[in-house]
Amino acid sequence: MTEQRPYTYTVLRYVHDARAGEMLNVGVVLHVAAEHRLLVKTRDTHGRVKRAFPDLDGDAFRGAMRSVERAVGAVAEHLAATTLLAHEGDAASLARKAMAADDSALQWSPVGSGLTGDAEATLARLFERLV
Repeated sequence: MTEQRPYTYTVLRYVHDARAGEMLNVGVVLHVAAEHRLLVKTRDTHGRVKRAFPDLDGDAFRGAMRSVERAVGAVAEHLAATTLLAHEGDAASLARKAMAADDSALQWSPVGSGLTGDAEATLARLFERLV
């Protein structure tokens, strides 16, 4: 049996109109502290989002998703290089290091948690379920 390790996650939300409060989930960041791992998966297509918000700029949306993945990847590289004694935080705090919380269309959800024996499979399952 694979050892189960605690993880935290946060969902990336696309908020098309802050006044209306309508949003769709477009990505997930997962952090396994014991493994110093930070994983990210975002939508690579915009069809579902465009159907919900017809005036969406698809090219800008795809570019934003690539930017989020690159920024989280940079934080993940830094995290992997830290010592065991370094304070890491949870998925939401690490995601905010990649993309600060502001009033833009991309927002991080509150943190969730669980146990995993396979971080990649857990990320895929969370993405399928939540995004």
